[in-house]
Amino acid sequence: TNDIRAENIKCSTRSITFDLIVYRDRFNSITINLLGRFQLLNVLCAVTLAHTSGLPIDSITHVINKLQPLDGRMYHVTEYQGGNIFIDYAHTTEGFRNAVSVFKDNCRNKLICVFGCGGNRDSSKRAEIGKIAHELIDIPIVTDDNPRREDPAIIRSEIINTCPNAIEIGNRQEAIEKAI
Repeated sequence: TNDIRAENIKCSTRSITFDLIVYRDRFNSITINLLGRFQLLNVLCAVTLAHTSGLPIDSITHVINKLQPLDGRMYHVTEYQGGNIFIDYAHTTEGFRNAVSVFKDNCRNKLICVFGCGGNRDSSKRAEIGKIAHELIDIPIVTDDNPRREDPAIIRSEIINTCPNAIEIGNRQEAIEKAI
């Protein structure tokens, strides 16, 4: 019934600021150091679980602003020549779409993305990852991502089949250098 919700949501490339509504109480201008509205949904879920488990809302609101992204998850590395560099190790198609969508929404110019798919895993998602990249990324760069016992060139080609505008650079370090 929306007893716990966020209002006045403002997203930036480094944080989300919002008003937290808990029943009839309002906590204004709470900032979380996370990127992406899906992160806010996760926080609201955690707030709800903590509060309904008996934790006072004041205790919860005092720790929310201390949240930090996990290494590799929507992690802001640095700003370079006016662009932001992020790392996200999304490994599902839904996670990849969410991450790329957030980056696209926060991108001032062209979105450049280095990505790949691991080997000896669900190979059917490679085509879907390629489609998402083709739809949302201005300059997609396909690289190797832990091919395990599979031929990395085959993995890259399965992605590129649905992302024909991709730049293929097998060496991950070279791909990152090209993107930067």
